[in-house]
Amino acid sequence: MVRIKPRFTTASNYFDNITCVGQYIGNDIREIVSFDAYFLTKSGRRIDSLDLYVSDQGADFEHEGFIRYRHYDLWKRPQFTGLLNRNGDIAIKANRFNYLSRVHNGMLWAEEGAICKTMADGRIAWEGGSGTILIDAVGRVLINAGKCLVDQNNMIYLKLHFCQITPAPHTDTTRVSFKGVNGEYYSFVDYRKEFVEWIKERAKDIDETNVDSILGPEIALAIHNGEVPLTCQPGNLDLKYKKLVMQVIIAIAKGDAMHGIYQKHQTFPQCDGWLGEYSIFGKRRQELPEFVVKAVDSSTYGSAEYSFCDTDQGYKLSKIDLIHLQGQ
Repeated sequence: MVRIKPRFTTASNYFDNITCVGQYIGNDIREIVSFDAYFLTKSGRRIDSLDLYVSDQGADFEHEGFIRYRHYDLWKRPQFTGLLNRNGDIAIKANRFNYLSRVHNGMLWAEEGAICKTMADGRIAWEGGSGTILIDAVGRVLINAGKCLVDQNNMIYLKLHFCQITPAPHTDTTRVSFKGVNGEYYSFVDYRKEFVEWIKERAKDIDETNVDSILGPEIALAIHNGEVPLTCQPGNLDLKYKKLVMQVIIAIAKGDAMHGIYQKHQTFPQCDGWLGEYSIFGKRRQELPEFVVKAVDSSTYGSAEYSFCDTDQGYKLSKIDLIHLQGQ
């Protein structure tokens, strides 16, 4: 006779005020007898009546005291998304908005009137709809923003924490302004514009005496020569690598065609140990964008990538990836 044992998995952090919990009962993951998923508050309140918000990144977690939940259609596809507060009470009902981002500075991006489609690789995508709108944490519309500089991977292009409300569009070239439903203009720092400006400023005076100021507390060094990637402190990073960082920053600022910048999805396994300390938005590494400066044709190392994370102390180098190491 096979003995059935309880097994538990948690999809979020129990240090949160409210968390997603998935529980299955069986001998192992291949012999599931039953499965139960629910929200659990720190006070012990269990909420079974609402479906968890689950994506390809796993179940949602609390952010700024709010966590998302979903309503599914008969085909088990997401139909609407709602929001719970830290006590497990409904802040936004799942009956209007198809997509909601996480809450930042009391605001979040939303989309309504869209239809969920399942892509060939199993991922979901929203089609149609009214476009992107900015709402507050109780569902009031602030901005009808359309398709502006945001994506559905948590809307990472604009810093909601640096919102300014003015009677006219903001003049700062790193900001993007949108006219709100109240007639005033909401402006937000655009991560990409800000990073380019940061590169230009650093290029003016970057040298061996101050290069350490742009290094994170730990730097992952991947040289692709068969060795395990190294992690080192800034003081232990060889000067030749620091010089490469300086060279590529100067090249980007000069507009060198052999270099470029692109933005990665916001997951940073190479610097999990220190992002919580530096994070602007709390201790969730998923909330920080990562920019990669790419040297397409370096005379010494061929192709190389340098990853920078946005922190409350400025952009910090987190990884050097020497893709085609030569002469080794």
